[in-house]
Amino acid sequence: MRQAGVRLEQSMKRESHFAKETEWWIFTSVFKNEVCKGLPIKWVVELLDSKGYLLRHETTGDPSSLRRIPGMNLTRVYRISSKILEDEV
Repeated sequence: MRQAGVRLEQSMKRESHFAKETEWWIFTSVFKNEVCKGLPIKWVVELLDSKGYLLRHETTGDPSSLRRIPGMNLTRVYRISSKILEDEV
């Protein structure tokens, strides 16, 4: 069975209080082959980043992050904010 991505909730600290935000974790292979299908990856990453949907690595600022997914080793994923579903096109 193929997984397209993993949806996980993470507590994030903002403005000195804790807010709950849902983020979507997308495997790098799925991001490349399905999300960016036919488009340059760099362009898609820059677009998501400019809209505030791409959640960069907290310390390095890299567009993808290593995350521990239950039942798997450390896995590189792109983290996308659930805010992408709230905005109108």
